[in-house]
Amino acid sequence: MPGLADSKKLSARQREKLFDQIINQAHAWHYVALPAADVDRLNVLQAAMQAMRLCWEALPPQLQNHGIADGPMSPHPDVAALVRGDSLVAAISAASIVAKVIRDRMMQHYAVLYPGYALEKHKGYGTAEHLKELKELRPSHLHRLSYAPVAQCL
Repeated sequence: MPGLADSKKLSARQREKLFDQIINQAHAWHYVALPAADVDRLNVLQAAMQAMRLCWEALPPQLQNHGIADGPMSPHPDVAALVRGDSLVAAISAASIVAKVIRDRMMQHYAVLYPGYALEKHKGYGTAEHLKELKELRPSHLHRLSYAPVAQCL
């Protein structure tokens, strides 16, 4: 697919343009967003593994014969792990783009529900502006309380 690349190297606009192409051309796709409380309970790595495992298991059985995931660990016995896979494998690049677009759209939605955090701007990343807002407003249920900068705001 022209333009497909590591999602971190693409602008939000470029990712948005590719999003519809990706989901329309994919044989199947699935997205899982775990609540912050689950990430706190499991830790970031285990939560990512659980989300990837749930996505894999949601695929049609005929597509579950072999997969590949970005990172050092496999979320499932039928999925190979590949460090820096998002820059090496088109399917991983596509999955990463889909994930970031959905995350950005969720942050736009949450920005309306939780005004004052400027989620539409920094997308929940720990920027100086976000940390300032956290100190003023206190963390919401969207924030990972185990994340040290958030914990310091409690």
